[in-house]
Amino acid sequence: ARFALSDDRMYTVSHSDLKVFNTANAAVPAYVKQVNLAAWDIETIFPYQKNLFIGSQTGMYIFSISNKDNPVQQSKFVHARVCDPVVADDQYAYVTLRNGSQCGGFTNQLDVLNIQNLQSPSLIKSYPLTNPHGLSVDKHLLLICDGAEGLRILDATDKMAVKQLSQVKGLNAFDVIAVN
Repeated sequence: ARFALSDDRMYTVSHSDLKVFNTANAAVPAYVKQVNLAAWDIETIFPYQKNLFIGSQTGMYIFSISNKDNPVQQSKFVHARVCDPVVADDQYAYVTLRNGSQCGGFTNQLDVLNIQNLQSPSLIKSYPLTNPHGLSVDKHLLLICDGAEGLRILDATDKMAVKQLSQVKGLNAFDVIAVN
C-alpha cells in the first residue's frame, strides 16, 4: 500500500517522500505537510499504533507519529536491494524481500525483526520463500503472497521456528489483507 490511515490522518508515500493529510473532516481532507525521506526507493507504508513502518528497496524505516502532523524517523533497518513490503505488531516487524524487475537483487525471503526497541530494530531470523509479494499479520498468523506459489499461511508463534500451516496453490498471489 502507498497510503495508510491512522486516527484522523492519512499518510501517503511516493518514491521519495511522505505526505500527511488531515482527514478529521473526511468530506474535505486537508494537506498538512511533506516529509522528505532522503530515499528514492520507497514502496510501502504500514501504520501500527503510533508508528509508520515504511518499506523501501534498501530497508525498512520506522517513523513515530506521536505528533500526528510531524512524523519523525526513529530508525532504519538496512537490507540488500530488493522489493520490500512490511507489516508489524507489538514486538515484531515482518519484511518480505523479493527480487524482480525494478527491484534487482537475488533474495526471496521473510525477515523477522525484533522492534521492541524502535530505535534499533534487529534481525531475528530469515526464512526462504519463492517470490514473495504482499503480506499480512493477524496475531500469530502470517499470510504471505508468494507469487506463482500462491498464498502461504504461517504460524509465527515461535519467531525462531516459523512454520507453514497451509498453502493455497493455483493462483498468482500478489496482496492480502487479514481481517480478524
